[in-house]
Amino acid sequence: MDSSTPTSPSKFTASASSPDHKAGFQVPIHSLALRFLICLGWFFGAMKAKTYAADGLSPISAAGIAEIYSRAENGSAADQYVLGTMFTTGVGLKMNPVEGMRWFYKAAEQGDALAQHMLGLIYDTGKVVQKNDLEAVKWYSKAAEQGCAAAMNYLALHYENGEGIEKNGLFALQLFKKAADQGDANALYNLALKYLNGTGVPMDKNEGLKCMAMSANGGQAQAQCELGLVLISGRSDSSPQGYNLLRKPAEGYKWLLLSAQQGNADARKSITIVKDKWVDADQQAEGLRLAREFEQFFKKNQAATEYARRKAQ
Repeated sequence: MDSSTPTSPSKFTASASSPDHKAGFQVPIHSLALRFLICLGWFFGAMKAKTYAADGLSPISAAGIAEIYSRAENGSAADQYVLGTMFTTGVGLKMNPVEGMRWFYKAAEQGDALAQHMLGLIYDTGKVVQKNDLEAVKWYSKAAEQGCAAAMNYLALHYENGEGIEKNGLFALQLFKKAADQGDANALYNLALKYLNGTGVPMDKNEGLKCMAMSANGGQAQAQCELGLVLISGRSDSSPQGYNLLRKPAEGYKWLLLSAQQGNADARKSITIVKDKWVDADQQAEGLRLAREFEQFFKKNQAATEYARRKAQ
């Protein structure tokens, strides 16, 4: 993937004169409500990671949560962000999204990139306050300037669709690539669609599949569903440009299970279609084993990564 630096005067705010190379690209997860639900899954994962003790796996006690509150009151931006997630999700504290937003503001004003990203998401979805694309772009931009890949992805969607900012498909593509290079699962999925459809980039099914697989491994539910179907069928589609693959039914079934577990309706429907006809009983059992194995690894890795990030602050 190309990690070229955006060419606009401001690092993450494209100039009005920049050309728009958008060619009808539509992000399937266009609904802001769906975007919120996807991010909420990450949100809960991050919160669980942040309430883990020194080993990154054992839950913190109530006294530990009280210490987080104390540090936040004393100005710790990292702990202010944690409180924001706790109040917003109701994990560890009684749910109070307005109070959560207040803590996000405290952390964001101190330059915490994750808090800035979450403020962008709050304004983007309109779940806590009235939807405001201008404010969403403002906070996404601040977070993106600090290297927050998740913010880059959502900022790219705004440029892609002209929400709160002038449309600029070329700049959106640069942001998608930059976020994908950091491993952001949503950006990798959006980039996969571009390569698979030849939208804004030359069509490249192999690169598209590579991005889709990386996105699936990062936990993106729709990518998991689509990758699962490809591995079960052995083809991307029926077009001449579609790639032929060695069928891996058990591996494909694994991805469908993981996607369905996240609530993906397409995956749930696909499971009922492929069972027995495309994936036999032994392959289903192996797929279930692989899914459980992946889930355990993913959760441990997520917790350990978040703990390391907090220790570095």
